Amino acid sequence: MTHTGTLAYPSPSHTPGRGVPSPSSSERRVASPAGAGRATSGGQSLPPRRSRGRRVARGVVAVLAVIYLAVVGFITLTPAGHGDAVSQLSGRAFSFIGSLPLPAGFTSADAEFALNVLMFAPLGVFAVLLFGARGFWLAALAGLALSVGIEWVQEFVPSRVSDPRDLLANGTGAVVGALLALPFAPLFRTRRR
Repeated sequence: MTHTGTLAYPSPSHTPGRGVPSPSSSERRVASPAGAGRATSGGQSLPPRRSRGRRVARGVVAVLAVIYLAVVGFITLTPAGHGDAVSQLSGRAFSFIGSLPLPAGFTSADAEFALNVLMFAPLGVFAVLLFGARGFWLAALAGLALSVGIEWVQEFVPSRVSDPRDLLANGTGAVVGALLALPFAPLFRTRRR
C-alpha cells in the first residue's frame, strides 16, 4: 500500500504486519505540500529519480552522435577529388601528423591507420556515454559493423579505395574511445523507473 502526503503512524499497540506500515527511521515521506510524496533520508530530501540535467546531457550527447555519424559518412563515402573539402581536411590531418615527432620508419600507411583510429574513437565515447558500461560492447560491435559497411560502400564510390586494414583501425578506435569514456559513464546514467 503506497501513501503520499501525510502518513498515519500506527499506535503503540499496533501489531506488525497489519494495517498501516510504519516507515523506518531512515526513510519517511515528506508531509509538506512542496515535497509531498518525495522520499527523505535522515531529514534530507533525496534527488529526483531522473535528474533533468543528466537527461539534457544525454540528449546533447545523442545529437552530437548523430552529427558525428553524418560527418563520418560524408568524409568516408563522398567521392574524393582534388581541392574538395574532404581532400583538404585529409591533407591537413596528414600534415599535422607529419609535423609530430614520430619514430623513424613511421609511414603514410601508419598515419592513415592512426587517423582512422582517431576518427572512430568518438563512436566509442558516444556509445558508452549513452548506454553506460554495456556501451563498451556496443561500441566494439558498432565500430566493426560501421566499418564493414563503409568499406563495402567504398567499393562502389569513384576514387575511393576499400582497405581491409581500415576494419582493424576503425574497430580499434571505437574500443579505445569506449575505454576512455568508461570512467565518465556514471555521470550520464539515469535511473530506470
